[in-house]
Amino acid sequence: MTLVEVLLTAIVSSATVSAVLVFALKRYLGGQIDWHFKRRELEYESARRSRDQISEHYLSQRLGIYPEISQLVYRLRNAVNDGMSRPHIAQWDDEFVTLCGELTDGLFRWEYFLPKPLFRQLHDFKRAVQNMLVFYDIRTRPDELDREQAYIEALDRMRPVAATINRLHGEITAAISLETPAGR
Repeated sequence: MTLVEVLLTAIVSSATVSAVLVFALKRYLGGQIDWHFKRRELEYESARRSRDQISEHYLSQRLGIYPEISQLVYRLRNAVNDGMSRPHIAQWDDEFVTLCGELTDGLFRWEYFLPKPLFRQLHDFKRAVQNMLVFYDIRTRPDELDREQAYIEALDRMRPVAATINRLHGEITAAISLETPAGR
């Protein structure tokens, strides 16, 4: 064998071995890379499904409490407006006190599910209703029941509180409305 043949044989055999090694290495590394990315893809998909389930549960809870909030705020506003039109505290709806308690209890249950601005509005509404409740409590004491003039004067002082309750009722109702206002 001549030197050229030996060199050619060495080059061909080296090229063949290199090609086989490159092919095997490429298959091995390609499989490892594919598995690495497939595993990451599965992890991300699992995390996305978990987030979607949590979001769905969160939204379901929020939508479930909106009717309760709407009804309670509406009934409290109506009780206040009705009471403010009465000539005597004894004519106020006794349910007013119960509704105030329901609102306070509800705020503790709803806080996690409500957007912060809506929660603040509800909290302000609760404070205004509680101010009205203090007025109601004082005026329903036995020694105050026969003081009609004091009731009328106190009622006039409570009109701004009633106005706040009416304003917040509108804001809360708009905030929980599922309809999108025009222009958004």
